Amino acid sequence: MAVNGNGNGKFGHRYTQLSLRDQIRLDPSDLLKVSMKEAIDAAGLSRAQVVDEMNRLSAIAGISVRVSEAILDKWLARWSTGHMIPVRHITIFCQATGSLAPLAALLPPGSEIFSGEELLQLSGLDTKRGRV
Repeated sequence: MAVNGNGNGKFGHRYTQLSLRDQIRLDPSDLLKVSMKEAIDAAGLSRAQVVDEMNRLSAIAGISVRVSEAILDKWLARWSTGHMIPVRHITIFCQATGSLAPLAALLPPGSEIFSGEELLQLSGLDTKRGRV
């Protein structure tokens, strides 16, 4: 831990110097963009198909902002750091592609996302009989 000041709390600030790896992981932008591109590729959908499905789901959710292919391209471009998918569109994107990878990209290192079925399996609950 690095200390700014004399360390007795009288002045200055105490802070912890993060490793380079931890500093990079604090900003999940690149990982989010990569995981979104991979989700589209894994779904076997074109960007136009993803946009159409996102707009359909957005209308159902009452979100009036329409997504275009140009906007999606900017959300996916690693060099376009000023263009990030809005939070309210992330779950819509995940639904459209059938992938939770973009949500997982936002989690702290070591975290995982489990489906309801996976949680039941991990719990040891017999889903057919309703008991452990």
